[in-house]
Order: sequence, then C-alpha cells, then structure tokens
Amino acid sequence: STSSTSASIDGKVVSPWEAVQIIINDNNNSTIDGMKELYTGYIENIIYAYPADVIKFVAYEALSSGKEKSRVTPLEGAMYGAGATAIAQFV
Repeated sequence: STSSTSASIDGKVVSPWEAVQIIINDNNNSTIDGMKELYTGYIENIIYAYPADVIKFVAYEALSSGKEKSRVTPLEGAMYGAGATAIAQFV
C-alpha cells in the first residue's frame, strides 16, 4: 500500500515529485504529451465538482442567512459548512 505522500508507478513506490518527473520524461511520449497526462480527467473533475460546490455555497448562505459574516462564530461556521455539505451530498 502507498501513503498519501507516495505513488506507485509500474509497481515501484516513488515520491510525488519523482512521479511527475517520470511522467514528463517518459521516453514513449514527448514532454508535451507527458504534461497533458498530468491533467487527464481535470475537465471531468470540474464538471463533477462544480454543481456540488454551487449547492454547498447556496446552502451555506441559506443556513447562515440573517447573520453578518463578522458575527458568525467559528463553531457556527463549521456547523453551517457541515450542514451545507450534507445537503449537497443528498441532492
């Protein structure tokens, strides 16, 4: 198993920086192709995450309505954020 600070490439455990260097310097691809591989799935991730983030923002604003931003305590902000995240997950 690998930790969050390591990656496995072809069965070899490497650091994130080594993984980037391997991808960029892959002899089977040009450097441009290697750089493109680093962003594979980026658009799909944005398409997936954006609607949930919009729902979270709207839910947070609705939950904290009537309060000035400077008057929301850290605990209240955490509760509103947790509630907003829960709402976004259910939608």
